[in-house]
Amino acid sequence: KGTAGFLTLYAIAAIGVVLQLSCYYRMKELPVRKPKPSTKPPVVRLAEPLRDHSFRKIILYNILYNIGVYVANSYVSIYLVSELRLDYAYIAVMSVVSTIARIIAGPRWGRFGDRFGYVRLSVLSIALLAISLLMNGFVTPVTYPVLLPLLNIVSGVAWGGLAVVNLNTYMLNAKRESMTVYLGVNGGLASLAGFLAALLGAMLADRMTGLHFQLLGLPITYMQVMFFLSAALLIA
Repeated sequence: KGTAGFLTLYAIAAIGVVLQLSCYYRMKELPVRKPKPSTKPPVVRLAEPLRDHSFRKIILYNILYNIGVYVANSYVSIYLVSELRLDYAYIAVMSVVSTIARIIAGPRWGRFGDRFGYVRLSVLSIALLAISLLMNGFVTPVTYPVLLPLLNIVSGVAWGGLAVVNLNTYMLNAKRESMTVYLGVNGGLASLAGFLAALLGAMLADRMTGLHFQLLGLPITYMQVMFFLSAALLIA
């Protein structure tokens, strides 16, 4: 209860991390050929993904995607606890439901991408995630028993598709000889965009604190407006 409950969870998580590292340590790695050291200056190598026309589009896509997600991502759990007053156990169960949906959807999304292309898969996955975020704005103390499990399943399916899209898109479009540079630059810029989007979301939330109105007969607060904004950015 209280602090003791959180400390127990952290202790369990720490044990899990140790077990995970132990499993990683026992994994056998395939022999890796050491690449020839590049003669290009580091600045030139870091700029290479940005000069690559096809991969530059992927970087832009990833930046916009992270902005759409992270502008309101942190408020989902806050909304469930502070506004809906849901138990931590219930929220944890919903997280498990989402994870199971993601695991089940992953292989099926992979087959879909191989057959119809990863662009279509990306569009469908982002659309599902946007719908999930949008509908989160309509989760209230009355609607959550039905909506919340459904939305966690939808978001899990969407995250499963996005994981497949990201992995295959990066690997297929990055130059093999500069793979680590391409992935590093893409991940760094996308993470920076997500960080700045989270700051922007916090600033907007501070400005909208106290906002209350009715939409389709449902009470709407500033957190739900943040969900609507996030969904709109993803769809755009």
